[in-house]
Amino acid sequence: LSKSVITYAVPSSAIINQDGVIGVVVQYREGPYLVPVEIVSRDATQAHVTPVNPGHLYEGLTVQLF
Repeated sequence: LSKSVITYAVPSSAIINQDGVIGVVVQYREGPYLVPVEIVSRDATQAHVTPVNPGHLYEGLTVQLF
């Protein structure tokens, strides 16, 4: 059996490594927040990720590019 996993596509330039934590910086109303993610796949332009903490990343959020 296989497990179905929902991934989110983000630009590869949105992925950062901050103090050993891989994540994306999401712009919430309260300000920017680093959301830790696991990278499922990545190429030169796009990465497919899953949030380490479910619910912290969802469609429609704005991510910062670096």
